Amino acid sequence: MKRTFFLTAIVVITLSLMSFSCEKETTQGLNKDKIEMLTNETYQLTYNAGECVWLSEQPLIASVENGLVTAHLVGKTNVCANDDACSVIVNPRYNTFREPLMGVDVTVEAVQQYMKDYDLLENEGGEEGVYAYISKDNTTMYTYSFNGPILEMAYVVLPEVSAEEVALFLKERYLPLDEEIEEAFISIDQQVMVGFLSDMGMNLVVYFNVPAGQGFPEYESNMAKARQLIPVQ
Repeated sequence: MKRTFFLTAIVVITLSLMSFSCEKETTQGLNKDKIEMLTNETYQLTYNAGECVWLSEQPLIASVENGLVTAHLVGKTNVCANDDACSVIVNPRYNTFREPLMGVDVTVEAVQQYMKDYDLLENEGGEEGVYAYISKDNTTMYTYSFNGPILEMAYVVLPEVSAEEVALFLKERYLPLDEEIEEAFISIDQQVMVGFLSDMGMNLVVYFNVPAGQGFPEYESNMAKARQLIPVQ
């Protein structure tokens, strides 16, 4: 039986907003031209140049109603009152770990540069296209898996963090992928799928690149493979 995905509504919202932006980046009537918020915070903007229509360029990040801005997901957007714009930056409450470098155009060289402050582990299994790194304090491990020149997925193993904190970290950055799988997420731009599982005191976060036009990677089978990466204590 097919699961009911939330993505249909998200796709419609995203596509409808792609062409929308404030016509002029001015703040003649707004009391602020820039605000920074934490997720789930609210802030009241005011407009003193008559009646106005309030709109958010990306309401999945921050929505607005009668000038009341509500921060939802980490990111940046503009809230508009007529032609005036206020930049809204939503910051995270949790900075539990550094997320891996993702993107269909990411190269091995780019990963090496991004992970330069981590130690590269020896590939004991000799599996081609797999690069593993560990933090200097030996608490966090990253594994990148390439299929030829294409980065397919990356894993982060967090042994010393609570599962609740990891879940909160992901929920303030990503949208739910499926109403039946609490641990599955999708980025706002729908280019990265994220899975999370916790087992035997280890937390495993798996990032899948989503190539344009190729659909989403099969979640359950890929997570089953990823489960094998959790070290046995």
